[in-house]
Amino acid sequence: MKKLFVCLYISIFIISVVGQQKRVTEVPATCEVSQRILDSIHQLAGDSNIIIISRLGNGESVPFLHKIRLNIAREYLKTAWKRNSATIILTQGESVAGLGRLEFYVNGNLLDIILAKKKKNIPTFCFGVE
Repeated sequence: MKKLFVCLYISIFIISVVGQQKRVTEVPATCEVSQRILDSIHQLAGDSNIIIISRLGNGESVPFLHKIRLNIAREYLKTAWKRNSATIILTQGESVAGLGRLEFYVNGNLLDIILAKKKKNIPTFCFGVE
């Protein structure tokens, strides 16, 4: 009986983890979602550094996409929250399967991910150009 409960617990955990990974690879963020994520990251980080890693997705090989996506996220944090640029660390990572993305880390923990449409910037300033 104990083995049955252990197997059931492990199965539920695996289904949960697989479900979370699938969520990451599905839909690019809208402007409102991007803003909500960036706002949350800023608030959770407090005075800690925010590390933003840009990763290109399938069919993206143009390196300037890294720079554009990273700069848009940094500018949003500086403009919307008056965040000090010294607390925003930008870097490029290896390409990933699926959509390109920005990953946000604080104190070594991945807090969230913003997915971008193929060969597009992340939408942040809803009134501006995406």
